[in-house]
Amino acid sequence: MELRINGLDCQQAVEQLGTSICYTQEYTSRLCCEVCRPRKQPTRTGCEYGDHSQQCSNISPGDCYDVRNRQICCDTCDKLRKRDAAIGCEYGDMSVRCDAVRQNPGLCYRPENQRICCESCSQSRNVSNPACPWGNFDQNLCQMFDDQTHNVRVNCYSHQKRRLCCQTCERLKDWLPHNLPDDCQYGDRPVIFSTSHYGRLNCSTILNYFSVDECSTNPAVYVNCCYTCHRHLQGRG
Repeated sequence: MELRINGLDCQQAVEQLGTSICYTQEYTSRLCCEVCRPRKQPTRTGCEYGDHSQQCSNISPGDCYDVRNRQICCDTCDKLRKRDAAIGCEYGDMSVRCDAVRQNPGLCYRPENQRICCESCSQSRNVSNPACPWGNFDQNLCQMFDDQTHNVRVNCYSHQKRRLCCQTCERLKDWLPHNLPDDCQYGDRPVIFSTSHYGRLNCSTILNYFSVDECSTNPAVYVNCCYTCHRHLQGRG
């Protein structure tokens, strides 16, 4: 009696369904033996006939990190393996969620994201800037200027903010004139002065209501509004 596989003889089955059926059918009939033997790759232990399942055509590279998937889809995973990749990142990113990391590289500062999104984090890393390899930790938190007041929004004089917003602070420093005092390298601080007659004022508005002499007589104004004071005092000569 002739062996049929899904209504097909062994020759037709291998041609239509793939060589994965040879793992179970190689020795079931003379025809299967004749069809499968020439296709066998004895040196590839466990993967002599390629993938063990037709479903492997749907596998994504990240699925190959799973040992069981690598065994079943041995041929596909071998083809998907990146030969020059770092250890632990042989198949690229481990999750489709890494799209978010590509949009916001600052997420790579989290060790777990570095592991899961190893390829994306490696590609977006600025190796020439080890102090700020992925830019700001949070783009929204580190927006340089306030949308309404247009004043500096980030206090780069704070060590914590300087670390979290390293890219913004670098840009702010480059944007400002280079002849500022050493203690004014990030310009005015994002502070608010509460006044009894004029309400809440900031460094951009305080000298609209008070004399530039405030820069000389009021230490709080001089320190917090160093860039504004520098401009006005320079202009006054």
